[in-house]
Amino acid sequence: EAAPAEEEGEEEEVEYAVEKILKERTRGGVKQYLVKWLGYEDPSENTWEPLDSLDDTVAMEEWVAEKAKTKDAKSPKETKSPKEAKKRAAPAPPPEDGAGKSAKKAKRAKDKNAPKRPMNAYMIFSSEKREEFKTKNPNMSVNDLSKELGSTWKALTPEERMPYEDKAKAAKEEYDIAKAEYSKDAEGDEAEDAVATAEV
Repeated sequence: EAAPAEEEGEEEEVEYAVEKILKERTRGGVKQYLVKWLGYEDPSENTWEPLDSLDDTVAMEEWVAEKAKTKDAKSPKETKSPKEAKKRAAPAPPPEDGAGKSAKKAKRAKDKNAPKRPMNAYMIFSSEKREEFKTKNPNMSVNDLSKELGSTWKALTPEERMPYEDKAKAAKEEYDIAKAEYSKDAEGDEAEDAVATAEV
């Protein structure tokens, strides 16, 4: 029996692999980690991700181990006198009205009409090889499958990566053209809106 055809407009699942965790921070009481994604060399492509997105990853295990190692290497802090400790433990005075409250940042809404960002070389490789890896390893978990894809990609020679890099380059060029056209149209729409507003 033939497999059912994909519904029109259905997007193919894209595989992202964490290469390394660079930093951590706390926002709104939630820890976030700055992630370098496998196949993305531009620092602007790094993103802050919550712990839920990084559980059971090798990168998180390495980050925790590195932090523990750094903590052990630090010299112990000097012991404070009881008077100093009591002074430090004293609660801070309440802030004035409105002070100390951080304003919520409005999230920028995504424009559905904007051109979709292209896949990089690794993502194209992952997309093409995922089913092959699943067939060879039917009992492999999604997380282990991602690790295997990432390890295989890293082991490829420059010649073996070339076809995927060529596809990524072509996709990037198409994206740049579409983005420039989209930006041009968006500027035209804004100009028309400004004229219409002025005439009212």
